Amino acid sequence: METVGKITCLKDIEVIERVPLKERLDVCNTYDMIRKGAAVGRPDAHAGEVPVAYVKLDAESSLTTERIMEHLRREVGERAAIPKAIYLVEEVPLTPIGKIFKPALCRDAARRAYETELANLGDLVERVAVKVDADKVHGALAVITARPAAGVGGGAVADRIKQLLAPYTVRYRIDIDEAA
Repeated sequence: METVGKITCLKDIEVIERVPLKERLDVCNTYDMIRKGAAVGRPDAHAGEVPVAYVKLDAESSLTTERIMEHLRREVGERAAIPKAIYLVEEVPLTPIGKIFKPALCRDAARRAYETELANLGDLVERVAVKVDADKVHGALAVITARPAAGVGGGAVADRIKQLLAPYTVRYRIDIDEAA
């Protein structure tokens, strides 16, 4: 089978800079069933940012995220450089000249982090949605739309969202949908 692409490594994450570039590239170029991939930072409540990987597999690949993660745990010398999650995607976003468009992946990583955190709203909301777009001033802006559950005020929901997202650095705006 011909190798079509490799994982692009974790060079954009500050803590990863301690891992020599050659080591990062060597480890990331070892799986030939990966068509394209990239690693970016995902917002983290404790570390500020942690590495995650986005991977598009070859059509006939049988690789799983678990096998990729096992491989990275064996091969990456620095524990902090190992992605905390691997997301299998249908397409990796590209620029018009064919390079991986990492800002789109960073926004997706922020969306995933916020959705996970906001799942802790539980019975306070009927539904909550997160959309992260580019922002000229802050780089990214997360828009959180929440519909309070019956008998729950919008202010209580907004306050809880602020508590949950306080440790994160990605800017956000809360839109309370009071419509029934």
